[in-house]
Amino acid sequence: MHEPIVASYRWSLEDYLTSYRYHLRHLLRPAIQWTCRGLVWFILLSLLIANVVECYHHRFSPDLIMITGFVALLASYPRLLQLYRKHQYLKRPDRDVEVCWEIGDNRLAVRAANAAGEFDWDYVVKVLQTPTGLLLYLCSDNIWHYLPRRGFKNDEDFERLSELARSKVNDFRYLK
Repeated sequence: MHEPIVASYRWSLEDYLTSYRYHLRHLLRPAIQWTCRGLVWFILLSLLIANVVECYHHRFSPDLIMITGFVALLASYPRLLQLYRKHQYLKRPDRDVEVCWEIGDNRLAVRAANAAGEFDWDYVVKVLQTPTGLLLYLCSDNIWHYLPRRGFKNDEDFERLSELARSKVNDFRYLK
């Protein structure tokens, strides 16, 4: 048995937003995301041009203005979602606490000021390696823990955990 891998970090708003961003990027492929965003912005621009043309011809169309407002709201959805997540983070009891993971060949243990847990590798159903850390999915695709790369003593420990996770978990993926 090897020496346990230790990761210790302060759980910050940036970690919270980063983990959500990678989680959503993993669920919704970038091509789909950019296609949808491009389509929404194209529709919004078309509606704005239609509104300008209507005003130029001295016609007033409340329906067109309402549709334009709705599409504008849809276009701002990613920013509104980010603001909502910031608000969510501020209400969390685990915000800005020191988190410490000890990961061994058979078990993973996590400790924080307000919680602690220990579980077997069998509970980890998926691991997503990102440029800034690892997302460990527990029991389902909706429950994950984010271990930022900066929490490890060095890159060798991060790579050791990556190799260990690759050997223990069937669904291991890389995300750039």
